[in-house]
Formats: sequence, C-alpha cells, structure tokens
Amino acid sequence: PGLTVDDKWAYESPKAEPGCVLVWCPPPSYKAKSTDGDYFKHTAVLLVEHSDVVTTGFVLNQPSMHTVEEAVAINTLPAAFTNAPVFIGGPIGSSLEMLHRVPRVRNCTKIAAGIYYGG
Repeated sequence: PGLTVDDKWAYESPKAEPGCVLVWCPPPSYKAKSTDGDYFKHTAVLLVEHSDVVTTGFVLNQPSMHTVEEAVAINTLPAAFTNAPVFIGGPIGSSLEMLHRVPRVRNCTKIAAGIYYGG
C-alpha cells in the first residue's frame, strides 16, 4: 500500500534530529563563491546524528558509478551488500560508512524505522 498525506512521513520541522532529511534548494538568485560551493546544491541529506557538538549525515541523491564490492576489498562483507551502489557524500573521514536496512548487522545504530548506520 502507498503512503497517503495523512501518514505524515514527510513534514516540516523546526528542529534537526536523527532520521530527518534536509533538502537544500537554493533560490534562483544564489551564486556560489566557487565550484566547491555547489557541493550541497539540490542535495538531500539524511541526518544520522545531531547535537550541539556534531552533526553527521549521508547524501542520498549523489550516486557514484560503483558498487560496494568495487569500492572495498572486504572478504567478510555480507553478500547482500556487494552489489549495492556507493553514494558520494557522508561522514568526512578516510573510512567507508554504511547506511542500510539490515538490523542484524553487528554494531549498527538504528536511525529510524528500517534505517541503520554502520556495522
């Protein structure tokens, strides 16, 4: 069954919290100061952590042309992840972070219903 307006799965909120999606659509008059300034233009970011100290999220609409299997050489990777697409944009660092729907992955964190981070 499809979602209806009454399900309120998407709504405006005055606060950022894990599980919410931030979407930035710049006004027509927006001019980036550099090409780097366009990185978040028309981007949807799922917040997985938010506090006064840190905010962490994943870009949901910037897919790469690679699969997880191509991106990492991990022999212990569950088969369910090997052909999954890699998206560009997530926590800054040198590691590959994983956003997924598999609650049995060890050491993962539940973000929202059916959405998990890490493992």
